[in-house]
Amino acid sequence: CSCMDGFEGAACDTMSCPGDPACNDHGDCLSMSALAEAATSNGDALDLTYGATPNDPETWDFEMIQGCDCDDGYFGYDCSLMSCPYGDDPMTKYQYNEVQEITCETDDDDDGYFTFTFREETTASISVTAGADDVEAALEALDSITYVDVYFDAALKDDDTTGTICSSSETTFYVEFKYPTDDVPLMTYAASGPTISIKEYQTGTKEYIECSGRGLCDYSTGLCSCFTGYGASDGQGNEGSLDNCGYVLPIAGTD
Repeated sequence: CSCMDGFEGAACDTMSCPGDPACNDHGDCLSMSALAEAATSNGDALDLTYGATPNDPETWDFEMIQGCDCDDGYFGYDCSLMSCPYGDDPMTKYQYNEVQEITCETDDDDDGYFTFTFREETTASISVTAGADDVEAALEALDSITYVDVYFDAALKDDDTTGTICSSSETTFYVEFKYPTDDVPLMTYAASGPTISIKEYQTGTKEYIECSGRGLCDYSTGLCSCFTGYGASDGQGNEGSLDNCGYVLPIAGTD
C-alpha cells in the first residue's frame, strides 16, 4: 500500500502523528492505548487504560489513532510550542505555600534509609541520620522541584542544622514547597527500616500560572515578555533568577 497523507502501517489503517518529523522531534508518537497509560494529573500518573477490555466497541480505535506525548518544556497537539516559566501572581495576597508533614521513627535501626517520590521522580536514598539540609538537597535535586524549605518547627520554621530527621521516639519535620507553588500532590515514600508517614499540613493556595499572570509567553522561544513593572522572581515574590514575571519591580525615585 502507498498510504495517503496522515495514514501509515502495512494496511494504511493507522493515523500518523502530526509534525515533520512526528511530534516535531519533541515528543513520542503513541497510540491511544499508550497515551492513556502515560496520562498524568498534577504530575502524578492517573492509572488509566484505553482498549484494555477485548472487543469493547467504544475503544475499537485504541491502536489505530495516535497522538503526541510531548517532552518536558513542549506542548501542543504536535509538540511545536515551547512552555514558558510558571509562577505565583505577585499581586494576589493572603495565600500560602504547600506544607507537608512527615514523621519518621527509626525502629532502633540507625542504618535505615528511605526515598521520596514527587511527580514520578524519586530522590536518592536518604539516611535516617540525615539532617534537614540533606533532605532539602535531595528534593531540590529533582527536576520537578526547584526550591523547598525543610524544618522541624512549623511555627518557627527554624533553621536547625543539628537535629536528625528520624529518631527512636519519632521525629516530625516539614517540607514547604517554595517552587513549584499551588496545591502540589502529596509526596510518597519507600523505606528500608524506618516507619514513615506523610500528610498535608497546609494546602498550597498560591497560583502556579504561565508568566505568573503578569506577562505574555512567546511559544516559539519559551520566554516570558513581562508587563511593565514586573521581572524575574525567586518564586516567592522576591527578586530572583526565575524569568517568570513574578516580581514587582521597585519604582525608581528621582532627585
